[in-house]
Amino acid sequence: MKTRPRLSRCTNMAAGERAKVTIVACILCLLFAQTASENGKVFPTKDKVKLWATAFNNKLVPMLNGLSGFYAIDVAFNKDNATLKGVQFRDVEPQKLVEQMAHTLSKMLSKKMDALRQLVDVAEKAAKNYTFIGQLQKEQVHYYNSKTMKRSENENEDPVLMDSVRFKQKINTSFSSVHIPVEIYDGDTEILNGLKWTEALDKQFKLNYEKDQEILWQFFGSQSGFMRTYPASVWNTHNEVDLFDVRRQSWYTQGSSSPKDMMILIDTSGSTHGQALQLMKNAVKSILDTLGENDFVNIVEFNQEADFVSDCFNHTAFVQANYRNKKQLEKDVEELKAQGQADYQVGLRFAFQKFQEFSQNSSDGDVNVGANCNKVIILLTDGGTDNAEEVFKEYNWPNKTGTMTFECNRAAAIQEKRNRRKWGPCRTPFHATSVDKIVPQELVFIPT
Repeated sequence: MKTRPRLSRCTNMAAGERAKVTIVACILCLLFAQTASENGKVFPTKDKVKLWATAFNNKLVPMLNGLSGFYAIDVAFNKDNATLKGVQFRDVEPQKLVEQMAHTLSKMLSKKMDALRQLVDVAEKAAKNYTFIGQLQKEQVHYYNSKTMKRSENENEDPVLMDSVRFKQKINTSFSSVHIPVEIYDGDTEILNGLKWTEALDKQFKLNYEKDQEILWQFFGSQSGFMRTYPASVWNTHNEVDLFDVRRQSWYTQGSSSPKDMMILIDTSGSTHGQALQLMKNAVKSILDTLGENDFVNIVEFNQEADFVSDCFNHTAFVQANYRNKKQLEKDVEELKAQGQADYQVGLRFAFQKFQEFSQNSSDGDVNVGANCNKVIILLTDGGTDNAEEVFKEYNWPNKTGTMTFECNRAAAIQEKRNRRKWGPCRTPFHATSVDKIVPQELVFIPT
C-alpha cells in the first residue's frame, strides 16, 4: 500500500524530468535556428557550438543521474561510509551463476524440443498412413477457418472462445484453427487432403499444451500454403488486407530448405519491354520472399553485357538474404529498363565465373561470404534460341550448379524445353517453366 503513492511520485517526477529534457533540446534547436536565420547559411562558430554543448552537458548529466540512480549506486559501492536505502551488495561466483542460468535455459529448451519431436513423429506417421483422395469435396472436410471461426461454410454455429490469461486473447484449446492465404482456392484437392490428414495433429497439440504450462502457440505450415494454429483463435488482420502466407515466413523457409548461394539472372534485352519485364520483377520479389537469413543471394542483369543490379552489392558475389538486403535488391530491380539484345552466354558465364571466384577465395571471409552449401542459378527471360551449351560445358560439367529457367513466354518456354531435352538433363541439374502470372508458391531447391 505504501509503494503506490511512491511509485506515483516517481512516475510524475520522471515525466517532469523528461519534459525538462525536451525543453532543453527545443531551446538548443531554437538557438541554432536563430543563429541560422540571423546569419543566413553561415554555420555557427566553433566557440558557439562548444558553449551550447557545455550548457547542454551541465543540464543533461545531473538529470540522467537523478533518473537512473547511477551515480548514487556507484558511490555506495565504492565507499563504505556511503549509505543508500534499499541497496545491498554481495559477492557472487560468476561461473556458478552462469552454470545455473545455462541449466535453467537448457531445461526450458529441452521441453520445447521434446514437444516438437513428438509433433514431428505424429505428422510423419499421419502423412505416411493417409491415402490421397482425388475426388475429395469441400463438404467432406471439416475444419475451423481462423478468418471466420466457423466449422465450415455449411455450418453457422460459432465455436466458444474463452479469454485466456496465458495467451492474452480469446482461444479454444479443444482444436486448432486453419489459415488459408487469399490467393489459394480452399477447395483445391491438395489443400483439402492436407487439411484431412493434419486433423491428427490436434491430439498432440493438446498433449503438448497440457504437459508444458509455458508453451504457447503451436503451428504447422504446409507447402501447399495452409497453416494450422493451436489453440484455435480468430485471425486478426488489424484492418489491413490479409497477405499472410506461411511459406514466406522466415521460420518456415529456414526449416524447409537447406542454406544456398543463389544467383538470379534477369534478361533485360529490348524484347522484354512491358509485361515480360514486369513479370520478371514480380517473380524476383516472390523468389526473394522464399529466402531466409541462412541463404545468400545476388542479382545480375544481362543483355549484351552482364553486371550486378545493385551498386551496393557489386563488391562480392553474394550478400546475406536478410530483410534490409532483400529490400535494397527489390528497389534496384524495380529500376531496370529493357534495352539491347539478349546474350545468354554472357549472362551465364558471368554467373559461373562469380561462383568460381567465390569457391577459389572461400577462405577469405572478409570478401567472400556465403552459405557454402547448395548452389543455384535462376534465369528469368522471355525466351530465346541460344541454349548456351558451350558455357555449361566449360563451367558446369565437373561441379554441377542447379539451374532453373523461368520464361515469360509460354511458346518460348516449350521450345526451350525441347532444346534442353537434347542435352541439359543428362549433364546438369535443370528446370524450365513458363510464367504468365505470378502465383505465390514455395520455391523448393532439391540438390542433385
